[in-house]
Amino acid sequence: DNKIFPYDKIVFIDSTWNQCKGMMRNPLLSGLPRVMIKSRNTIFWRYQKGKPKEYLATIEAIYYFLVDYHQIILKKEYKGEYDNILFFFKFMYDKIHELYDHNSLRAYTRD
Repeated sequence: DNKIFPYDKIVFIDSTWNQCKGMMRNPLLSGLPRVMIKSRNTIFWRYQKGKPKEYLATIEAIYYFLVDYHQIILKKEYKGEYDNILFFFKFMYDKIHELYDHNSLRAYTRD
């Protein structure tokens, strides 16, 4: 229903959080409407210094957008339909934790 969700295309910008504000000042992007997803904590293995735990990795944002769209717009119970898009994310998360002692790396701890 176009009244509930009036867009037929969604653009996700992949960048670091430090690049976001500059990218949104770009005239090609600044006029685009924005959609806000529910706040969630990141499960990304590399915490970003000075950024809140709600700052998601791009793949997390895409995943949670799809889950929210499914539940809020389509009004359907979510049964894991989009979980597979996190396959490589989860693989790399596990690989990083397998290879490195996270207690000795700054990227694993929050200030």
